[in-house]
Amino acid sequence: MDNNNQDWNTQNSNNNQEWNSTQNTGYQASQYANNSNYGYVPEEQKGMSIASMVLGIIGLLAWCLPLVGYPVTIVGLVLGIKGKDKGGRGMAIAGIIMCIIGLIATIINSVAGAVIAVRTFNAAAGLMFFMM
Repeated sequence: MDNNNQDWNTQNSNNNQEWNSTQNTGYQASQYANNSNYGYVPEEQKGMSIASMVLGIIGLLAWCLPLVGYPVTIVGLVLGIKGKDKGGRGMAIAGIIMCIIGLIATIINSVAGAVIAVRTFNAAAGLMFFMM
């Protein structure tokens, strides 16, 4: 009986050694853990591009009030230019274009308002001069 148990233990330990040797491929798991970013594509950061597009849409409506139109379109333009390189390129370009259109409309409205105000003031001053 002793001989039988000894044979079985020897055979079992040999199997464990064979099993361990077949599992040992010479590579450690930590070698692959360092390359965990292989094939990983970082998610685009579209926040600035989306904000630029939204501000461009608002700027197309806000040109009527230059005090609102200028800050909205300028901030949208800056966010579009910065966001173009980070992600959401199409939305950033759309935002830039809408902000430029809104800014031009705001400038035209400001100049037209100033011209009308000056003409109205001069006309009113002229009437007052004749009334005296």
